[in-house]
Amino acid sequence: MKLIQFSDIHLTTEPEVIYGRDPNVNFPLGLKHCMQFHSDAAGFFISGDLTEHGEVENYEKLEKHLASLDMPVGLTLGNHDVRENFAKVFPDRIDDCGFAQAVVPLPKGAAIMIDTLTTGSHYGSLCEKRARWLENALKQNKGPLFLFMHHHPLPTHLPRMDTHMFRDGKRFAEVLTPHKQKIAHIFFGHIHIPMAGSFCGIPASSTRGPNQNGWPNHADGKVDRGSDVLQAYTVIFADDPSITVQMVEFGLEI
Repeated sequence: MKLIQFSDIHLTTEPEVIYGRDPNVNFPLGLKHCMQFHSDAAGFFISGDLTEHGEVENYEKLEKHLASLDMPVGLTLGNHDVRENFAKVFPDRIDDCGFAQAVVPLPKGAAIMIDTLTTGSHYGSLCEKRARWLENALKQNKGPLFLFMHHHPLPTHLPRMDTHMFRDGKRFAEVLTPHKQKIAHIFFGHIHIPMAGSFCGIPASSTRGPNQNGWPNHADGKVDRGSDVLQAYTVIFADDPSITVQMVEFGLEI
């Protein structure tokens, strides 16, 4: 089974660009490259920052891009998104409590989309309502389960970046731990660099996005975004007993 992860696509209203790169050009290019080689994927997932400023028209733009995909699609929200505007365009992706959370069935197991957006802030959170929803989703679905969220649940050890990380790690751990045997992987975005590790013993990884990206600058304790690194997305090969997570730098080919 093959899955696709895009992250931090940051669609803007033309002619706005970010760090000199145009997300309205780069996301479609990444999508085209992905479908050229991976149209057989069982699911397509974007782990947050769907837009730069959360305008309705940019969620409508995203909806048009996704309409061409012949596979299940899962979306999470990032700190640049606006939940209320997202809900106007994607009302079927909002749970009963008003959060952008959903379970996406897969040929093997399911993907669980987790809303970590904290309105008005750049850090991520998981309130009690979202935690209860996640707990029920974990109970009701058989593994393997693939979790998608925006904010990084494990530290980058770059202080200026970790100021904006996921802050409800204890609550998250309490929810995940009883089900960790059937959770295959946690996928996240937000940090604009590839990083891998584990959370409560569960493998976890991030990816670069299709537009502006960076590198870990330990001298300044931050991610140097807007650096001259290539645009990318991730391909996930989930074949028992292994899972391979492979970042594809499509910028090499455009």
